[in-house]
Amino acid sequence: IKALEDAVVKYDGTVRNSLGSVIQFAYGEDGMDATFLETQKPITLDMKRKDLREHFEIDADSHDFQRMSQSLPQHLRTAFVKDLDLRARLRDEFKQICEDQRQLRHEIFADPNVDAAHLSVNFERLIRSAQREFHIHPSRSISDLEPAYILDSVKELSDKLKIALFPGDDAISIEARDNATHLFHILLRSTLAVKRVCVNYRLDRKAFDWVIGEIESKFKRAIVNPGESVGCIASQSLGEPVTQMTLNTFHFAGVSAKKGTQGVPRMKELINIAKNIKAPGISIYLKEEHFVDTNKAKVISNKIEYLNLRRIVKHAEIHYEPDPLKTNIPEDVLIVESHYELESEPKEDMSPWVP
Repeated sequence: IKALEDAVVKYDGTVRNSLGSVIQFAYGEDGMDATFLETQKPITLDMKRKDLREHFEIDADSHDFQRMSQSLPQHLRTAFVKDLDLRARLRDEFKQICEDQRQLRHEIFADPNVDAAHLSVNFERLIRSAQREFHIHPSRSISDLEPAYILDSVKELSDKLKIALFPGDDAISIEARDNATHLFHILLRSTLAVKRVCVNYRLDRKAFDWVIGEIESKFKRAIVNPGESVGCIASQSLGEPVTQMTLNTFHFAGVSAKKGTQGVPRMKELINIAKNIKAPGISIYLKEEHFVDTNKAKVISNKIEYLNLRRIVKHAEIHYEPDPLKTNIPEDVLIVESHYELESEPKEDMSPWVP
């Protein structure tokens, strides 16, 4: 606790110590107070393309449009058919949702064991609250919302939330707020898509505006307050369970060998940043054609377990290099030169009291 008690959130959103040194550009990488976050799963993560079309695509030329449009007023049916600009915007919306799904699967939730996000707004519960507050029946009510108004409102809300989190205009602030709000905006777009709002939720103008206002309010409320002693929170969160750890004890009934290092020895490795850990491990992600088939994954696992160096190394050579500043290997010349260039730079005094 003494080592981290001076780490606090500043008014620019960064976490700094008493010397003003930056520890983190955004607290928790998203700038949110963890007490306001809720766990929820993105609805599009496990959807097939057919399900995506059914839930999000509005195509006036498709066979399903006639059935879907029965829950819409006449002026909206006409707009979906005759307004070419609106049809183009709806196509762009569906393309964006498909791209969001690709990023969720291959970039954000690359680990198949992780499929939940921690966000400041529970979108589905908020929609249910709006339906109850404004007496909207999900199968009998008719939405009076214009599709263009929905698209514009969602876009305007996204821009507001980005600026509220990191108001700076420099490149670092722009990149930080894009990274911090990316997952939030993916769920925002999938929840407030035109088809879901008009056909599934059937929100009217008042209910939709209320939902937009509540999302903005809850998001801003969850932003971590300047002056928050996040260093103490972090150290206590780690210190409390560490005091309950024991030394090399484990309870695995019927298992002949313990997997991995646990308890105090593992914590010691983490704190000391040990180079040679007792039970090294690595996460290997399979290609798309293999990770959906359990049998194929087991075959690959067994092959890796009995893999020897001869099968993956084409040839091995031993080079004698008496001069440590030079290398005989062409591929390593640039690496060696850049390494010693950094070594030769003069070191600046970080403090007037330390020589």
